[in-house]
Amino acid sequence: MARRPLTSLSDAPRPPAKARTAAPAAGASFAEHSVVALSSDMRLADARVLPPGAEGVVVGIWRDGAAYEVEFDEPFHAVVTVPVANLRQAGRASA
Repeated sequence: MARRPLTSLSDAPRPPAKARTAAPAAGASFAEHSVVALSSDMRLADARVLPPGAEGVVVGIWRDGAAYEVEFDEPFHAVVTVPVANLRQAGRASA
């Protein structure tokens, strides 16, 4: 099958819709780029552990705020999908 050249971006194939949104969705607790902290430890697949209180930045929102993609720099760099129940706004003590 021969491919025809794209004449505009509107001719480009569209990827399937994702659950991820750029802005806070209805019911979401944190907006993209919010600074958040873990309310409990988070064990990663490679056995490293992010401790409670580790702060990161929301880089994606999943399923209307059911989970967030969070980028951490300390104690090591990691990008992790975190359920909303394991997050709190940074700078606030956990309840």
